Amino acid sequence: MSYQSQMEEYRKEYRCRRNKMLLVLKITVIVLAATILITAGVLGVMLATDSFSSTDYEDDGGDGGGDRGVASITGPEGDFVILYMGDAGVSYKSFVKTTGAGELQIDASAVNLKAVGTYKVQYSKGSITYTLTVYVRQKPFSEADRTKLYGDIAAKAGELGITSNLSKAEQIEKVYDFVNNYIHWGTDRSNIASSHGSSYTRATWQTDWEEEAALALASGEGDCYSYYSLSKVFFEYLGIKNQGIQRSAAANEPGTHFWSIVEISDGVWYYYDATRLAGSFSDGTKRGCLMTEAKLFSYVTSKGGKEFYKFDKWEGFPTIATQNIG
Repeated sequence: MSYQSQMEEYRKEYRCRRNKMLLVLKITVIVLAATILITAGVLGVMLATDSFSSTDYEDDGGDGGGDRGVASITGPEGDFVILYMGDAGVSYKSFVKTTGAGELQIDASAVNLKAVGTYKVQYSKGSITYTLTVYVRQKPFSEADRTKLYGDIAAKAGELGITSNLSKAEQIEKVYDFVNNYIHWGTDRSNIASSHGSSYTRATWQTDWEEEAALALASGEGDCYSYYSLSKVFFEYLGIKNQGIQRSAAANEPGTHFWSIVEISDGVWYYYDATRLAGSFSDGTKRGCLMTEAKLFSYVTSKGGKEFYKFDKWEGFPTIATQNIG
């Protein structure tokens, strides 16, 4: 065989081996690509279905769409809201927060926003139920009413000589003297209760004080809530920190009672009650201005009751000063 013939045979054999190697390489690449795609698909399913455990999940609340965790429905403090006649676009869903599986169901069919009254809204989510009380009121207190009230308080504070030159304790003393003498116990009901009639409830006392203060200032009479409310408006106008207190339902006393705590300087708080009291404190007085806790709890009613000022302290209740003023 000639040299050229040998070279031609060698080239044919080389091309054959090369084609076989390329074929094997292509098959290998295809198999690897398929393996990668299958693995990625399985991993994707795992990531999509097992990214969180139910114990780590926390519903964002309010939309009824949470599909994990323990079902719950939480309403506002006191389990009530106040709406006014003619209110439009009310979102009953916005009044609660929810967690857990199931769709939030709301039945507000009992509420009539065209009539003053007390109504119930029923919520359910899975096996959990919740009832919200809705108080529908007339729109009694407008921004114009509020502007007039604080204008009247500013004028009255000027008449009483309550200025920034006085200490907060001195300002509180002057407010006490005015309110205690101005309001007469002419009724067993507050002015707002008389104004609203049977539709009024004590449950909203923390939101009604401005309206009661305006009514008390106009009438000059009322009950303990009237003394509390008129005092509070003065405190708000003067920038004196204060918080209201309601007697505990567990107290061995009939009815209820309202009074305050007031801050005379940074972190220094006292009890305050401008009501005309029939009983007396251990110091022999009936004066409820800037009281220590010892004095407050020393009060005995005219009928011998000793739980007139029994109440439940809330979380974060401030420490009351132990030193008497004056």
